[in-house]
Amino acid sequence: MTTVEQKSLRDAARTLWSLLSRESDGYRRLEAALQREANQLTGTPGEIESCADEKIHLVESLQQLHHQRCQLLSSLDIDGEAESAIASFCQRLPANVAQAIQGAWQELLESAERCRDANLINGRTIELYSELNRRMLATLRGHSLDATLYSPRGQAATPQQSAGQILGRA
Repeated sequence: MTTVEQKSLRDAARTLWSLLSRESDGYRRLEAALQREANQLTGTPGEIESCADEKIHLVESLQQLHHQRCQLLSSLDIDGEAESAIASFCQRLPANVAQAIQGAWQELLESAERCRDANLINGRTIELYSELNRRMLATLRGHSLDATLYSPRGQAATPQQSAGQILGRA
């Protein structure tokens, strides 16, 4: 490999390291935003909207960094899935540099997985709250939702009795 090729490879490795570091930082910030969102979902929802805006901004930034990483690897004639592309690139590098890049890549993957898991939990929490709210509104409006309501005397309510009437007398 010529000196120019080695310098180009070192520059690419530095750029990739920088992109991976910035992506990892973005995922850490996203993970923190997801935790704040989870806290808002289980507490007093005062900042849900700002959490959503922050998540959108962070995801857009992560998408840009992902695109830059793909462009960099493509410019080095390395295509394919991210995992195999990183591995192919690292084969061209000295062992210590390759190890550092692979470590940064692994950290990024672990952080992304934690974000995915937190987002799934938050989404499920939102679904549960939405279902609970739907059921409560239907009950207050006197619609049946398979839930048995009881009169003040402990007897099951008939479909003709509205939930509002039962709740109002209880």
